[in-house]
Order: sequence, then structure tokens, then C-alpha cells
Amino acid sequence: MKNVCIAMIAHNQFFQIKEQLNSIADSIYDGDSIVIVDLFSDDGLNEWLRGQSVVDYILCDKLENYAKILNTVKDEFGQEKDLIIVHPDQKINYSRLRSKIKDSHIGMISIKSDIKDFEQIMSVEYHSFLLSCDCWNKNGKFDENIHLPENVLMDYSFRAETNGYSIMALKENNETQILSSEDIYDNWRERIISQDRKYLAEKWHMNYFNMYPNRSLISMIKENKNSRFSVLEVGCDCGANLCRIKNLYQNAELYGVEINEKAAGIARVLADVKVENIENKTLDFKDKTFDYILFGDVLEHLRDPESVIIYCREKLLQPGGKILACIPNLMHYSVLKQLINGYFTYTDTGLLDKTHIHFFTLNEILLMFERAGYEIEELRYTGGKQYADIEEQRFVQKLLNISEQAEEEMFYAFQYVVAAKTN
Repeated sequence: MKNVCIAMIAHNQFFQIKEQLNSIADSIYDGDSIVIVDLFSDDGLNEWLRGQSVVDYILCDKLENYAKILNTVKDEFGQEKDLIIVHPDQKINYSRLRSKIKDSHIGMISIKSDIKDFEQIMSVEYHSFLLSCDCWNKNGKFDENIHLPENVLMDYSFRAETNGYSIMALKENNETQILSSEDIYDNWRERIISQDRKYLAEKWHMNYFNMYPNRSLISMIKENKNSRFSVLEVGCDCGANLCRIKNLYQNAELYGVEINEKAAGIARVLADVKVENIENKTLDFKDKTFDYILFGDVLEHLRDPESVIIYCREKLLQPGGKILACIPNLMHYSVLKQLINGYFTYTDTGLLDKTHIHFFTLNEILLMFERAGYEIEELRYTGGKQYADIEEQRFVQKLLNISEQAEEEMFYAFQYVVAAKTN
């Protein structure tokens, strides 16, 4: 088994570090190394480390850039070794983690609790993870222009995926426990987050980073877990939805269309992804047709969404195939409240996202699919009355008193999730 460098970054976590070192003892092999990075602790950790012979340590007198810390640990103590970063509060099974890195296509493994066992994800999450030496050698160093841990790791994960590596998550076992302690980066996070976001947007040509799947949309896929079927996602972004589908349905054939070349490069680790604009209607998948075509928050960005779903029915969907779409609701009470007060102010995200070209209500969604030759098989909505305060509920009641046809849910629905089947 390849040697590892186990590193922990600590601030006033003397007790946790001692506990960690005791728990590691049976998991260490000849040639492994243990590194403690002490960020200006005043609880005795600094002095204690100076007297230890079994660990290497780095002493910092200020809060350091997270990327710089990782690069220093790898350069000084982890050459030709897999790197395991462990949060001092998190107990993990090192042997189990190490055993999962045998596949050369796996670049990084994150420790998570909300998965079944061992699943592919889009980005390693702070706090504990493993980085393979092969991935480091190909990817290079962590980007020191980025500061916060979550952003540093997201960027590195994207780079790894662009280079063909998979990012995996390993479920915590029964021995895992998360203790409670201060996150040393919390205060810095407030000050530096806008700087990180601006840099990442320029680097990746993306204004947001969608690493989390749309579970409402994916739940519309009604297949046995072992079924073979094909999925095309239009506007697949970095591949979060495709990744979730892959974990749920191992035999699914995955395809994507994405206008952003850099995002497409990340998603290609999961699927066959074309860099194209769906509105050009020139997709070439070599006569391949699909069981499902997904539009997750996409149709509202198109100049002619109706013609696009007609194109899908005529050229891309198999007989009986389905479009699954998530579409914002312009009739939401928050929009109407602005409107009757004289405002229709665009925002960076949300219902009035400045990149939205088309706006929909429930009736307009239903009419569009009907005209395009589809039958609505299932319809849901996200949001609801429970998210509105008393004043907002009173406002909705007034709207209901005025309207001749509207139902209460039409004002509370934030988005509609639609499954539409070809006639």
C-alpha cells in the first residue's frame, strides 16, 4: 500500500490532536508521516509539539491561506505520498479510506455522512479528504490566489475532473464522530468570500458553481436501479445532476449539452458532453435518441423554449420519451408584491434572475407543452405556504379574493417541476 502523509490543521485543539494521534497509532505504516499545522494556538499545543519526536509540525503565528498550507505540507512532508487531511474533530477509519484509492482514476476522496457508501461527487468538501499522489503530480499545486478551504477544494476538484479524475465520497462508519469546536476560518470567511468568488468566476468563466444536484428534478426518473436507459441534460453545467443519476442508476447512459466550455470540461468526467447552444438545433449524437431530456432551470434562459422542446420531440426523444423540467414561477407572491408597488427589479439569482429571457406561470407552462405535442405526466412544485410569514399569507389571501381562477398554490409555488411525455 502506498505511503501517506496525514496532516491536521489545528487552532486551540490540543485535546483533539492528542486523541487523534492515539487513534492513528494502529493505522500507520513504515514510511508514513504525520504533520500538525498549528495556527497560533495558545492552549499549550505549540509547546507540546516542540517536544514530540513522532510528528512533524508547522507553527504559524497568524491565519494562513488554506491553499498555501496544503502546498507546504505536500512539498515538505508528502513527496510521493498520498495526502490525507483530517479535521482535528473528526475520527475516521484510515485503513478503510486508504483502501479506496486503488483505482488510478480516483483523484480525491471526501468523508461524508449523507451518502450510502461510496459515491461520486463534484467536489471534495472541507473538512477531511484524501488526495492521491498521482492526481497531485498531474494537477499541480493548490491555487494560492484562493483563500477559503471550501473554495480551494472546489477549484482543485474541478481541475482534477478536467484532467480526467473522479472525485469520490466515502461514508463515515460507525466509529466516526464529529466533536464540536470553533472553525478558525469563520471570521476570515466573511471578509474574503467576495474576493474568492470574483477570482473563481474569472478563472472558470462561471458566475456560480452548481455542485449540488436538483433532487426534485431527478426524482421524476421512475426506473429500477438496474435499468438501462439514456439521459440527456441540456445545460448540464459542471455535471451535478448527471453525477447524482450515475450514483442512483449505474447502468444509465449519460449525455450532456453545455454552452460553457469550462463547465463542460468538468462534466466530461461523467458523460459525453457537447459544447453547443441547444437553440441552434444542430446536436449530433450520431442518431442517438434519449429516454429522458432534462432542463433544470434552463427553459427560462432560452429565446424560444417552445421550439426547443419541439426539436427535442422530433429529433432527440425516443417514442414515449420524457422531458423533465424545473421552471421558475413568475406568479410567486414575492414577485407580485414588488410589481403592485411599482418594481420589477432584476437580481443576480432567483425568480428575477437578470439572465432570464422568458417568464412562466403554471398556465403558460401547461399551454407550452400542450402546443409542443406533450402530455403532462406529473407536476409538482417547490416552495409552499410554510415558507411565508403571516403578512405574506395575508397578502396571498387578498390576491385570491381578487382572482377569479387562481388557486392558493399558484402564489406559493417557487418553481414547477414537470414530467412531460411525448404523445
